[in-house]
Amino acid sequence: MDKLELMKNIVVLAFEGAQVLDITGPMEVFSYANQFASRPQYKIECVAAKPPPVQMSNGLSLNPLVFSKYKQKIDTIIVPGGSEDALTALSVEQRFRAWLTKQLGASRRVVSVCTGAFVLAELGILDGKRATTHWSACTRLKQFSPSTQVDSDAIYTKDGSVYTSAGVTTGIDLALSLVEEDLGKEVSLEIARSLVLYLRRSGGQSQYSLPLSAQTLGNSRIEKIVDYIQHHLRSDLTINGLSDKFSISTRQLSRLFISELGLSPGAYVTKVRLDAARTYLEETQSPLKKIASLCGYSSQDAMSRAFRLQFGVTPGQYRGSFS
Repeated sequence: MDKLELMKNIVVLAFEGAQVLDITGPMEVFSYANQFASRPQYKIECVAAKPPPVQMSNGLSLNPLVFSKYKQKIDTIIVPGGSEDALTALSVEQRFRAWLTKQLGASRRVVSVCTGAFVLAELGILDGKRATTHWSACTRLKQFSPSTQVDSDAIYTKDGSVYTSAGVTTGIDLALSLVEEDLGKEVSLEIARSLVLYLRRSGGQSQYSLPLSAQTLGNSRIEKIVDYIQHHLRSDLTINGLSDKFSISTRQLSRLFISELGLSPGAYVTKVRLDAARTYLEETQSPLKKIASLCGYSSQDAMSRAFRLQFGVTPGQYRGSFS
């Protein structure tokens, strides 16, 4: 059998207004995989709805193959993100839409990066599936596709043969995971090292921090409280403690958090402590007892209970998976 026949066909879509990193990031990962595997494993092609050139959101023009000329069986098809206008324009390309629907149904793996999830949702691919997209578009995706189980926190998700990622650089993380599925962890790690990635992130990690999201609200009062929580994890962060610290009634405090962040003060503190603990576990070798203390837990056992409740694993198991 010819070597080309043994290779998996990876097709990354391109369209006017797409985000170029959503396209080139995964393509680079599969290209590096061909270098580090025992033999080239992937044939990588960029395919578009119209003849080239196709201009990306940053002004760069690509020279992809027009879809009507692509006749090979696709192993993995990747849909990048783009602006809402770009995705809307893509959806009215009827011939391309018909071709894409056929290919999505025949491919071994279907992948979206960032707001490319909206393309999959529109075509029914995400119905009843767990999925993610860029955090800023998660609420819109929930409204657009009510049957989709949108995980607004995940770096990337896998539900059967359907994979979605949060966007921008997370497309690289997801592509590394796909390579690991095909070729093993050693090849995936070698690619990560060659791309000089600081941390090879797994799908269960958070795509953004709670304190960062709070800073976008424009509410100075809650920003002060959130900043205090972030920098005083070992302090009394009960609702009564915060109420006394900021001279606000517990009822007002609870209403403020729920209206602005969608969480009670207690739930918010729990998530911030877990976020901090995850960072220590991922980036340091500090003993679990010390991490528990730094994050405001009364004991190592208390931190373990919180981890099991939230993630279904112990801190030690989490460190083994993500460090």
